[in-house]
Amino acid sequence: MTIHNDKEIKKFNDTDINDEQAEQIFIKEMNKKAIQLGCHDTKIFNSTGLTAVGQLSTAYDFNIFTLQASAYQEIANVWGQKSYNLHVLGQNTRSLIVETTVASPSIDNYYKILGGKTGTVGFIKNLTAIIYTNNEIFVATIMRGSSDRFNDLKIAIDEAIKKDSNENYDVTKIGDANSSFSIIKYPKVNPVLLTNFRPEILLSKNETVKQNPASMMKVVTAIVMLENMENINNTLTLKESDFVGGSGVKLKVGDKITMRDALHTMLLSSSNDTAKAVARTIGHTINYNRMKNIFS
Repeated sequence: MTIHNDKEIKKFNDTDINDEQAEQIFIKEMNKKAIQLGCHDTKIFNSTGLTAVGQLSTAYDFNIFTLQASAYQEIANVWGQKSYNLHVLGQNTRSLIVETTVASPSIDNYYKILGGKTGTVGFIKNLTAIIYTNNEIFVATIMRGSSDRFNDLKIAIDEAIKKDSNENYDVTKIGDANSSFSIIKYPKVNPVLLTNFRPEILLSKNETVKQNPASMMKVVTAIVMLENMENINNTLTLKESDFVGGSGVKLKVGDKITMRDALHTMLLSSSNDTAKAVARTIGHTINYNRMKNIFS
């Protein structure tokens, strides 16, 4: 970057933004990503998935988000783990175990979960996952499932396989009257090539009904983080404003973790605090790079 005079230096410095503005820049990028992927029924107001008026998505849109997320090596690496040893830096250096929420004998005893994300707020129980069975891979999402969303998804896969085999199937077995779900087959080509392509649905019910996505939203947070960060080994420092409560590994003000750590805490233990810190930190990075390009 070349800044030629004092006036330009002052103008560049005046582009500094506060943390709230940085977070909003990140959230705007999340919405841009949703539109780029054709997910026009999704509206995003935060990076955590905490309930916000108007923050909604659909089961089919989350098929798309989960499919696209799987194309990132960093996300695929996280999804391959049941737990992660987190080394927290800062004044209170320590190690923590981060465990996945995407596991249950209700489905693990029948199918292999390659990756995915839960979303839970009160009675809302969501799950989006990539499922492997008999050399076939499915991307499946259930929103507002029953008390056992994993069993709902297992039954959904059962019925999808029946349909794919030209056998009788029954979508009414899945979830309850308020549930929506959608299943697509994993494409034979890299999902990156399908950015503007809408995969055909194999089996669904109410797949375009808008529901609260809850923490499944962190899948989109992870995608936007990876697309805009400079180095996955860079660190972020937790601030008081990042702590919003809810799920996830317990961190403290002043803790330092890498972006790689942040990815694990968001996608495995569903850390709301980390998701908010990521939005703030990467939002500043996005803004800085934009201004640098303007004044270069």
